[in-house]
Amino acid sequence: MSERKKTIRINVIMVSVTLLVLLISITGNAKEKQFHSQGKIVFDNKTEDAADDVIFDAGDFNRLAVICQ
Repeated sequence: MSERKKTIRINVIMVSVTLLVLLISITGNAKEKQFHSQGKIVFDNKTEDAADDVIFDAGDFNRLAVICQ
């Protein structure tokens, strides 16, 4: 029975460490995980009129990431 308790204890420790590492990697500072794109994304609906176009650049995505955190 002692061997079984040791195995259970080792398994619990391994699962706990794994969850801790995942938690630390998921939660982070948004400033460290900024998008480094220098480009932009343009949604133009394939129309001639530019009035309904939507343009996003990397700064917009960084702002959204900080707000949604």
